[in-house]
Amino acid sequence: MLKNFLLITLRNISKNKGSSYLNIASLTFGTAVCLFIFHYIHFELTYDAKPSESNVYRVESHIFDNQELSYQEARTSTDAAPFLKQKVAEIVDYTRLISFSEEGTGLFRKQKNDSAFVSVYIPKVFYAEASIFNVFQLPLEDGNPVTCLNQANSIVISHQTAHEVFEKELASGVSIIGKKLLSPGIGNVVEEFVVTGIFADRPINTHLKFDALVAKSMDNNANGVASQEKRNTYSYLTIADVVPTDLKNGVDYPEKGSPNKLTIRHINEIHLAAKVSGNPEPSANSRLLIFLSIIAIIVLLLASTNHTNNSIFNSIDRAKEIGVRKLLGIKPKQLFLSLVGEAFLINLIAVLISIVIFRIGVQLVQVNTDIPYPSFEEANMVAYSGVILLLLAISTVLSGTYPAFYLTSLSPIAALKSKYELMSSRQFSSAGRVIKYLLIFQLGISICFLSGLYIVYSQLEYLKKKDQSPMEVAISGIFPGASGAGERFTEEAYFGLNEYQKTNALESYAISNLYKGEIKTIQWLHLDSIENPVRISVVDHGYINDSDISFLAGRNFHYTFGSDAGNVILTHEAMRLAGYNHPDSIINQKLFSKGGKWNVIGVVKNRSALMEPEIFATGFRYKTYVDVVLNYPGGSGESLIQFLDKNEYYLSKALPFFSLFKRNYQNQGNSEKYVMHMFLFFSIMTLVIANMGMLGLSSFIAQKRQKEIGIRKVLGAESPQILVVLIADFLKLVALASLISIPLIILGSRKWLENYAYRINLDPSLIAIPLLVVLLIALAVVSEKCFKLAVLSPLKSLKE
Repeated sequence: MLKNFLLITLRNISKNKGSSYLNIASLTFGTAVCLFIFHYIHFELTYDAKPSESNVYRVESHIFDNQELSYQEARTSTDAAPFLKQKVAEIVDYTRLISFSEEGTGLFRKQKNDSAFVSVYIPKVFYAEASIFNVFQLPLEDGNPVTCLNQANSIVISHQTAHEVFEKELASGVSIIGKKLLSPGIGNVVEEFVVTGIFADRPINTHLKFDALVAKSMDNNANGVASQEKRNTYSYLTIADVVPTDLKNGVDYPEKGSPNKLTIRHINEIHLAAKVSGNPEPSANSRLLIFLSIIAIIVLLLASTNHTNNSIFNSIDRAKEIGVRKLLGIKPKQLFLSLVGEAFLINLIAVLISIVIFRIGVQLVQVNTDIPYPSFEEANMVAYSGVILLLLAISTVLSGTYPAFYLTSLSPIAALKSKYELMSSRQFSSAGRVIKYLLIFQLGISICFLSGLYIVYSQLEYLKKKDQSPMEVAISGIFPGASGAGERFTEEAYFGLNEYQKTNALESYAISNLYKGEIKTIQWLHLDSIENPVRISVVDHGYINDSDISFLAGRNFHYTFGSDAGNVILTHEAMRLAGYNHPDSIINQKLFSKGGKWNVIGVVKNRSALMEPEIFATGFRYKTYVDVVLNYPGGSGESLIQFLDKNEYYLSKALPFFSLFKRNYQNQGNSEKYVMHMFLFFSIMTLVIANMGMLGLSSFIAQKRQKEIGIRKVLGAESPQILVVLIADFLKLVALASLISIPLIILGSRKWLENYAYRINLDPSLIAIPLLVVLLIALAVVSEKCFKLAVLSPLKSLKE
């Protein structure tokens, strides 16, 4: 039975090579596209899905305004995790992380030889606690997880970072444990970071990526890593068994009277939490995932409709076979299953080819493009097998059910009639309408995608021209600080900035130790005259001038940034601990430490009775933020990113290691480019599949209207007139497809363009040009068949 079925199926494929190859090709393309889309969606949905981390949760802040939820924040205050641990018995352990810098990056120095240093840039760095090894499964390739983050300024780096920074050492087999990385020169104290471990690279599909972890205690802000902002800490918990109800509903903030709440979110739900701000990595775009899912369904439908149409076309040639098989006693049910089985076999061949295309395609995308498409792992094949079988079943049902139903419904007498009589029957006319409806669907989708591609292209070109027009660009940058940067350094920095400003590229600049008005640099130093370490907050003239801090003696920092290098202002409590009883007595006195000396220029009141002693410092010795306004000339073919790169280079001559915060510009440009590539790929696929359907329909029309054309010629019709009549039928299909697709295009493009502050107007040409392209391609596909039929002699046309 099975042998006969395979023989009949292979005979039909061999007999109808053209339509069979078209079916296999369209189904292969459709299934391959579905696999590409599913692979990406599966990658997005399986973020942080390690079974070993199934009991890990992140603590988040729910911020309320007038008893209504204002927003959700991924970070909490530093004391939130220990507060919850004390309050909830089910919490087993916790760990906390704080970004090493505003950009989350780390800039270090490494000693190359006795006198030279090289810069070391690490893209993603966090301050972390030793408990991170208990909460996360973070395997170490070298080092002890129990002790590697116990000592202050210990640093654990990833496998990739280790091989980039210490390439020569590792290549020669030397352990890098104990090697040192130095700070780029912040303040008078150059910090040393000792490498104590190497951890395995974090997986791509995790919301918490890092290349290095720096050890610092976070209790009571004793290390100074916490800023004035309350919520700057990523807190993670491990919870045993069932999550307590009070944690699910939210726990009130530790501060009395605060309306805000602490809530938890399971680790594998974090990537999908698009409404949460402050995530360490970009969240999944749920709209994009839904859009891609719809695309996968549409492409599979397009491929299946081709099979359906071609099967109906082939029913003319197979009608006699069906009639004979019915006369031989084969029941309709058996015949139906046999025909569906043939469709299954064709789909199986297409699926097997699509798997090969998918595997090769993933490699090509990763090697030849910069699209962030996930790699394929062999371990995923088992999980994907269920999806492949589902695609096979769906495509078989979509492509094989109606043709099988149609053929089995033919009576033996009707099936044994001539082709012309069969094509003229009412039953076949019904099937012909199905063909046209499916083809209208294919053409409509092609028009939608091609118009979408043209609109995306036009919008991106508009933005490019907008970017290339002269405009002012306001952007911030960071100078990491330079050890010993005194008056001479300040003078040279201002001279370099002012000279560059004369070129008109730099419109203006503003320098501050504060980032958006907040303190970002805090150090703890041992002074000779004070027993315990004292907190040094790096500020500038504006911070003290605009705050409620009152001077008891002395003066504020000079309004010219950097003029008070080496000068400090003390709080009254810090003055008292330094051994002075009256504010005037400490003015112009020196405070000494191993790192250098500071000259006291002012004394201010304590901020509160419970405030620890504090010293204020300023200048280029410390981390410095520069807000610049640049004059982008445009029109030179230079992109905005290239312009920013060039200015970053020239500004770094005045401020070494200066870098601009330009990641948002780069991310936006990359995102737009990926959208463009995606639309181009899907547009090509839909056009290819739709025109396969047009090619099949043109062959069918050539058979169905052959005698009609012969009669028209006998009655005096010329070949050009007949060609116009034949092509007019296809134009009607394109016109109907346009009527359906144009409203969808207008609606979808308006929604998409709303995301841009500067956008194009929906000009009719944005739809007319893609429509014309679809029309020309369709005419090119069908014209060959129509021309052959139009020029055929009447005798051949009327011949049975």
